[in-house]
Amino acid sequence: MPDVPAGLEIRQGQTFVEDYCAGLESELNVGHYLLDGDEFVGWCGSFYAGAFIEGAGRDYFFTHWFTTAEGYRGRGLGRWLLRRSLADARQNGARGALLLTDVSNFHALNLYHSEGYRPLTLSHSFVYRPDPETGEG
Repeated sequence: MPDVPAGLEIRQGQTFVEDYCAGLESELNVGHYLLDGDEFVGWCGSFYAGAFIEGAGRDYFFTHWFTTAEGYRGRGLGRWLLRRSLADARQNGARGALLLTDVSNFHALNLYHSEGYRPLTLSHSFVYRPDPETGEG
C-alpha cells in the first residue's frame, strides 16, 4: 500500500456532499480524504458492488467521485489517492474496479489509462431532457 505523502494525512469516511450522505451508509460505501492539516487536498469516494447488487459483496469496486483541490494539482497527489483507494479495495477482496469520466476530461483519461484502467465499449449513455415549456422530450 502506498505511503501517505509527507506532511499529509489520509482519513477514511463515507461520501458526503454538503452534509448529505451521497450513497449508502454502510461498510460497502468507502472514501478516502487526503488532508493538509485542516485543508482539503483530495477525495476518492467509492463503493463496492454489494452496496447495490445483492450477493456481489466486495468483488467489484466503483469510484463515483474523485477530485483534487485546484491548489494541489500537478503534484501526483490525485494519482496517489487513486492508487491508495484501489490498494485498499484489493486488500478487501475486490477483483476489479470501475469508474466513469467525461470523454473530454483528458487529464483524467490520461491518468486512468496510465494506472491500468481501460475503456469499456459495451454501453451507451443517454440523456432525457424534456422541453421546459411542453414537458415533452
